[in-house]
Amino acid sequence: MKILLTGVTGFIGRNLQEQLKEKYLLYSPSSRELDLLKEEELAKYLKKHSFDAVIHSASWSEARNSRKDQSKVLEYNVRM
Repeated sequence: MKILLTGVTGFIGRNLQEQLKEKYLLYSPSSRELDLLKEEELAKYLKKHSFDAVIHSASWSEARNSRKDQSKVLEYNVRM
Protein backbone atom coordinates (compact mmCIF):
# COMPACT_ATOMS: atom_id res chain seq x y z
CA MET A 1 0.00 0.00 0.00
CA LYS A 2 1.28 3.46 -0.95
CA ILE A 3 0.61 6.12 1.70
CA LEU A 4 1.13 9.87 1.82
CA LEU A 5 1.83 10.97 5.38
CA THR A 6 1.97 14.69 6.12
CA GLY A 7 3.35 16.34 9.23
CA VAL A 8 6.16 13.93 10.05
CA THR A 9 8.07 16.60 11.96
CA GLY A 10 5.29 16.74 14.55
CA PHE A 11 4.58 14.32 17.37
CA ILE A 12 1.73 12.42 15.70
CA GLY A 13 3.31 12.25 12.24
CA ARG A 14 6.69 11.16 13.59
CA ASN A 15 5.14 8.32 15.59
CA LEU A 16 2.93 7.20 12.71
CA GLN A 17 5.96 7.18 10.42
CA GLU A 18 7.85 4.95 12.85
CA GLN A 19 4.95 2.48 13.00
CA LEU A 20 4.16 2.42 9.27
CA LYS A 21 7.52 2.67 7.50
CA GLU A 22 8.34 -1.05 7.66
CA LYS A 23 4.95 -2.24 6.45
CA TYR A 24 3.98 0.31 3.77
CA LEU A 25 5.51 2.36 0.99
CA LEU A 26 5.49 5.69 2.79
CA TYR A 27 5.86 9.14 1.24
CA SER A 28 6.44 11.88 3.78
CA PRO A 29 7.57 15.06 2.02
CA SER A 30 8.65 18.04 4.07
CA SER A 31 6.74 21.31 3.79
CA ARG A 32 9.58 22.58 1.61
CA GLU A 33 9.12 19.64 -0.76
CA LEU A 34 5.33 19.90 -0.85
CA ASP A 35 3.48 23.06 0.17
CA LEU A 36 0.00 21.89 1.17
CA LEU A 37 -1.35 25.41 0.73
CA LYS A 38 -0.56 25.42 -2.99
CA GLU A 39 -3.59 23.61 -4.39
CA GLU A 40 -2.28 23.10 -7.93
CA GLU A 41 1.07 21.77 -6.72
CA LEU A 42 -0.70 19.41 -4.32
CA ALA A 43 -3.12 18.17 -7.01
CA LYS A 44 -0.21 17.40 -9.36
CA TYR A 45 1.64 15.54 -6.60
CA LEU A 46 -1.40 13.44 -5.71
CA LYS A 47 -2.10 12.62 -9.36
CA LYS A 48 1.54 11.75 -10.05
CA HIS A 49 1.83 9.29 -7.16
CA SER A 50 -1.67 7.74 -7.03
CA PHE A 51 -1.71 7.06 -3.29
CA ASP A 52 -3.89 4.37 -1.78
CA ALA A 53 -4.30 6.43 1.37
CA VAL A 54 -3.50 9.87 2.76
CA ILE A 55 -2.90 10.45 6.44
CA HIS A 56 -2.89 14.16 7.12
CA SER A 57 -1.24 15.13 10.40
CA ALA A 58 0.36 18.40 9.32
CA SER A 59 -0.68 21.67 10.83
CA TRP A 60 0.16 25.28 10.21
CA SER A 61 0.82 26.84 13.56
CA GLU A 62 2.72 29.68 15.04
CA ALA A 63 4.79 29.80 18.16
CA ARG A 64 5.20 32.84 20.34
CA ASN A 65 8.46 33.81 18.61
CA SER A 66 7.34 32.81 15.14
CA ARG A 67 7.10 35.26 12.27
CA LYS A 68 3.90 33.63 11.02
CA ASP A 69 0.71 35.67 10.93
CA GLN A 70 -1.46 34.47 13.85
CA SER A 71 -4.63 35.50 12.05
CA LYS A 72 -3.99 32.83 9.36
CA VAL A 73 -3.78 29.76 11.63
CA LEU A 74 -7.43 28.68 11.32
CA GLU A 75 -7.73 29.52 7.61
CA TYR A 76 -4.55 27.70 6.60
CA ASN A 77 -5.30 24.59 8.66
CA VAL A 78 -8.77 24.33 7.15
CA ARG A 79 -7.36 24.77 3.64
CA MET A 80 -4.77 22.05 4.17
